[in-house]
Amino acid sequence: MENMVVSLCRRHGAVQGHHLEPSLGHLYVCFQTARKAEAALDQLSGHKTNTDTNLSYIYS
Repeated sequence: MENMVVSLCRRHGAVQGHHLEPSLGHLYVCFQTARKAEAALDQLSGHKTNTDTNLSYIYS
């Protein structure tokens, strides 16, 4: 699942890194620019993966 989400994110811009927080079920992805992060947010929010729905947020 982690690799799939990171691959989806890479479609929207260069991914500088990511971190999985297993206890929370959160995956944090760092983009090269805020514009790329916003593009990924717009496209991936609500995206369904298997039985889960992606909820996306931007942190700065």
